[in-house]
Amino acid sequence: MATERITDRSLYRFAEEVKTQFSFLETSGFRCVRSEATFVRFESPTAGVNVYHGRQSFEIGLEIESASSPTDNYSLSEVLRLVDRKRGERYRNYATHTMQGVAEGVRKLAELFQHCIGILNDKELFLHLRLQRKELAKDYALETQLEQARRKAEAAWRTKDYAAVVEALKPSRAALTETEVAKLEFAEKQCGK
Repeated sequence: MATERITDRSLYRFAEEVKTQFSFLETSGFRCVRSEATFVRFESPTAGVNVYHGRQSFEIGLEIESASSPTDNYSLSEVLRLVDRKRGERYRNYATHTMQGVAEGVRKLAELFQHCIGILNDKELFLHLRLQRKELAKDYALETQLEQARRKAEAAWRTKDYAAVVEALKPSRAALTETEVAKLEFAEKQCGK
């Protein structure tokens, strides 16, 4: 049974594992307010912690939310980024279809979150998380724009359409590699002839 896929999600004993492994939350002012086969919620006066076993993805994950703004929720990877940026960037939820995997995944998640628990005492935590999310969204948008500019410039470079190379790369000059800057400068010279 430990290695077979279970269809009755209560047989995974997810809620029981979460309540056991996350009992440290109770010493930090949280109490368990909801417990279901795939979802357990802890609350304190300032925050909520949701631990879940994805209904379709089977990922074991965690999110925190502000008590004053429950729609403002953040994944464990976002919380980790505040504590250790590289670790937060590398973090991925653990997925499992077995009872043994659930026990192991919940244990690992609890251990990881326990290292971050102190951050929940920061009165500015949700402000920091909002700002971080905005910064990540901005970085992603710039990265996407740069990738599109590179594709356009590369296609234009192959056809020797130097005006199109300049048009594509010039707005992103500060983010270009040395090679791309050299191509841009060459294209600018060609357009000036």
